[in-house]
Amino acid sequence: MGALTAPLMTSAPKVAAAYQDKQMQTVGYLANALPKNPAPPTPFAPNNWSPSPKEKLAFSDRAEIVANPMAAIRHMQQGTLSAAHVEALQTVYPIIYAMMQKEILDWSAKHPDVKLPMRERASVDKFLGTQSDPLSNPQSLQQVQALYQSLPNPDQENDTGGSAKPIHGKLKNLPSSATAFSGTIGESQL
Repeated sequence: MGALTAPLMTSAPKVAAAYQDKQMQTVGYLANALPKNPAPPTPFAPNNWSPSPKEKLAFSDRAEIVANPMAAIRHMQQGTLSAAHVEALQTVYPIIYAMMQKEILDWSAKHPDVKLPMRERASVDKFLGTQSDPLSNPQSLQQVQALYQSLPNPDQENDTGGSAKPIHGKLKNLPSSATAFSGTIGESQL
């Protein structure tokens, strides 16, 4: 690494030192992010462990962002942003991450009518650490389910002892849905 910063050491020693520090931080981050065998090593036993495909993908995502932090924007646009992408960006490039978040929020404030496809919107939410779709949150889904479960069942009797089934009445001389939507004339047959 000294060979990379040698030309800067004489003309810009602070820049060279900052570059070396950043490179050391990056290498340390990637070393810690490597998938590791969860079992402790045993003497004289073969090590047949290999990381799962999910662990390999997460490491690959982290390494991609370390090599090019702007790749996060491409993944966000494609709807393929992972938690590993965001974590690497937050850890290794926190200032760039904050600037990206600010730009996205500023742009969305200036363009409130823009609707994103679901995958892209989910990636933007993941990137910003927000949820624009309330039903993407498991707790919100549970609340909606609880609401529907608390509604009376039409097959059960109500508090007055009668049936909770809806009353079907006869609607005569009212336009039918066919009249409203097809332009035909005639009374409702209900």
